[in-house]
Amino acid sequence: MKKYIDQHKKVWSNKQFVYSVLFAIFLILLSAIVNQFAGKYSDKMKSNNVTDAILDNIPTVNMSFVFVEGFILLHVFMAFLAFLYPRHIPFMLKCVAMIVLTRSVFVTLTHLNVYSGHLPPETPLILQPLYFKGDLFFSGHTAVPFILAIVFWSKRFIRYILLGATVLLASSTLLMKLHYSIDVFAALFIAHSLFIICRKIFKKDYDFANSEE
Repeated sequence: MKKYIDQHKKVWSNKQFVYSVLFAIFLILLSAIVNQFAGKYSDKMKSNNVTDAILDNIPTVNMSFVFVEGFILLHVFMAFLAFLYPRHIPFMLKCVAMIVLTRSVFVTLTHLNVYSGHLPPETPLILQPLYFKGDLFFSGHTAVPFILAIVFWSKRFIRYILLGATVLLASSTLLMKLHYSIDVFAALFIAHSLFIICRKIFKKDYDFANSEE
């Protein structure tokens, strides 16, 4: 425990690190606000649903616990990672913010309705304002854990946990038919591309996070 406390004392005494974390938090808050507007707009503009070669041929399975509580647990795990690896905090938060911001733009461009045979998630009342039916492309449940897996790729055990979370959350969206298959598979490529972009835009944060290795 002392090891981790010492790491936090060291990084939080660095003014540049503090400024970078504050900017990352600003991006997270901005992305959350933009996501709300984009979600409401996508719901207002949604048109018809379409067929899907995969969804048409798989059963509908209630994985609401994974889809809702599993995604919440992912955020708890992010907080745990921030405690274990404080040097990664700015870059990790900025990568997640870029996922949400990019997705917010994409969902305003694609106005499909959710798949006709979907199973609505059992969302707690407090979280219902975060659930939309028209914000389909791309799957945030797939992209977020995958970009985190890439951020922590050198940490093999954590990488496997996050890749497992990616598979589990992606499967829940497909089996509940809350996303079309292209929303899920494209999320992997988009997340990887955004990581490369973030590595260039936030190079100092990336180098700082990996300077310990």
